[in-house]
Amino acid sequence: LVRALQTHRGLSNIMLSGNDTAAATREAAARDVSQKLEQLTPVATGVEHIVPQWKELNKEWAVLQTGLAGKKMNATEAFEKHSQIINIVVDTAQDLADAYGLTLDPDASGYFLQNAWVVFLPDVAEGLAQVRGKGSVMLNAKEISSEDRQLLVTLKRQIDRSRDGLKKQIEKAVEAEHSLRTEINAAELQAANSG
Repeated sequence: LVRALQTHRGLSNIMLSGNDTAAATREAAARDVSQKLEQLTPVATGVEHIVPQWKELNKEWAVLQTGLAGKKMNATEAFEKHSQIINIVVDTAQDLADAYGLTLDPDASGYFLQNAWVVFLPDVAEGLAQVRGKGSVMLNAKEISSEDRQLLVTLKRQIDRSRDGLKKQIEKAVEAEHSLRTEINAAELQAANSG
């Protein structure tokens, strides 16, 4: 869901920055987000205290869709609204991990891996997606303001901090269970070769 929202955010920024060729692709991405929301609804609403968050998420998604449909938002407003929605999704995922006992894994390696996956990885992914989204607007405009430059520097620092936290959690998991090193090395190699 986060990745689908990030894709939709990028396409919306391109469209709202004057490139109408992204409109059809953005609409397909919007359908993908809506479908994922629908698929995840039974899981999210299965936890009573998460229901209000889920309703807020769906309400904010509808507000965003309405604003984009009539181009009632500019690229900056749409980017911020997307980011707000993504934050709700990440918070909800963390709450679901708590509710379903994932964050309470009694095994040290399991605890550190879930912490890497649920807390740090979404922060890294969102930081990179924001850089990509802001960068696409800057490229489309063919200019970068000093404010935008500072924002990119700030985002880089946040990404670096989250990436370092992610690496530490993985190192702690391997320290607790040495057999994970082989699996993690294979996953890192696969990621490097696919990207």
